[in-house]
Amino acid sequence: MIQVSPAGLHELEAVWSLVKEAVAHMNALGNPQWGPDYPTREHFLQALEARELYAARDEAGAVMGTMVLNTCEEAAYATLPWSFPSPALVVHKLAVAPRCQRRGVGRALLRFAQDFGREEGLASIHMDTYCLNHRMQRLLEGEGFHFVAPLHLPGRPLEFLAYERGLSPAPTPQERN
Repeated sequence: MIQVSPAGLHELEAVWSLVKEAVAHMNALGNPQWGPDYPTREHFLQALEARELYAARDEAGAVMGTMVLNTCEEAAYATLPWSFPSPALVVHKLAVAPRCQRRGVGRALLRFAQDFGREEGLASIHMDTYCLNHRMQRLLEGEGFHFVAPLHLPGRPLEFLAYERGLSPAPTPQERN
């Protein structure tokens, strides 16, 4: 069973190692969304210090995936035709260890985010992904996210796609399966 909860300081190196593996794997698949300049270990340390870094773990406690959750939207988000107003929960830097992919880790992280957003009283989740990250797009669509619009982030030459998922009402256990 996959458990998701806030990451601890003792897990920072495991998270960073996982992210480096995920970056290499994404790049090998032709997805340059992340590289040596982004994200950095410092991004994850700052998220950890802000209590915004989450980890998915297996039964033995090994870190299988990670994400950052907060309500900080990119400035470019303000121009998009969202169905739900801000503030929204924003998922950043979601990564799954290559050895753990296709085992439900990404789904567990997104479902945790949905529950977290509801508990915080937020109406939706906003997220973006690189236009060639087809795996993430399928995962998002499978979890009820809807494509909103193309997105161009300052300083990033790549085109991203913005997605949104409403959080009300909470799905029943039967709807989740």
